[in-house]
Amino acid sequence: MRKRILKIYISVALVAAAYVLWYKLTGLGISCYYLTVHGYECPGCGLSRMAFAMLRLQFGKAFLFNPVGFISFFVWNAVALLCLWEKIKFARKPVFIYSLLSLTVVAFLMQGFLRNLY
Repeated sequence: MRKRILKIYISVALVAAAYVLWYKLTGLGISCYYLTVHGYECPGCGLSRMAFAMLRLQFGKAFLFNPVGFISFFVWNAVALLCLWEKIKFARKPVFIYSLLSLTVVAFLMQGFLRNLY
């Protein structure tokens, strides 16, 4: 389990570093296909801006860009740390992981729906 978590962290860090480098060199970011085609924000809109704000330690702005993504970032990192710490057993149980994943997906979908009401 530890090796798997570390591989995921390293992979995400490498992809994030490549994206930041790409963005800094070209100024081209990932645009939201759903927003472009339909005119509504998707549940993930603002995640790139949130990540860049977090890199600049602007946590208030990061939260405003995507509140569910901001909270999920810290919750899932805490779960990963609990999984790495062998004394905590509940965090490794599939029921816990799948329940938290379901809650995260529902929260993102609700955010996507609610942010387009205004």
